[in-house]
Amino acid sequence: RVTRRGRRTSFLLFVEGLRTEPIYLQHWERKHREHVVVTIDPFRGTPASLVTKAIEAKAATLREAKRGRGPGYDQVWCVFDVDEHPYLEAAVRRAADAEISVAVSTPCIELWFMLHRAEQTAALDRHAAQGTCETALGFAKSPAPKHLDELDASYEIARARAIALDSKHELDGSRPGANPSSGVWRLLEEIRNAGT
Repeated sequence: RVTRRGRRTSFLLFVEGLRTEPIYLQHWERKHREHVVVTIDPFRGTPASLVTKAIEAKAATLREAKRGRGPGYDQVWCVFDVDEHPYLEAAVRRAADAEISVAVSTPCIELWFMLHRAEQTAALDRHAAQGTCETALGFAKSPAPKHLDELDASYEIARARAIALDSKHELDGSRPGANPSSGVWRLLEEIRNAGT
């Protein structure tokens, strides 16, 4: 499908969560549907398995595109939490080697939602992040339309706070993506700015 400005940018996403990430990312697709198409693959798994599936899917769509069976995807992303997953760093390296983008949240995506309400510079575990998200924002795993609208209203603040966390980790010598941090904003910026 195309708009007056040309073909829409297509995203293929591999996400870890069953509800939270699909609800949130489909909301972003609806907001920007004039210039993006977002496909969320039904596969769910660990970061390592998501990256494997993303690499396989990217290779398959490139083969199909070469045969004239569709244009393929413009961007392929994996969206996952750090939690206690094994082989996380290896998965991120494999994704980078295959030119698959990643949006990693440490400890979990609820941190990204928390940043819409307040700064969070101290490390925390996923249970604390999820509890704080539910208390401060009124949802745990399934944001309702009113929650999504509230998140939209403070997106720029959350993005600035996430960027500030990246800078903090860099300045204090922490590894990139240290606790707390979230790269979800990078994917959202790609969706928001596609077609411009």
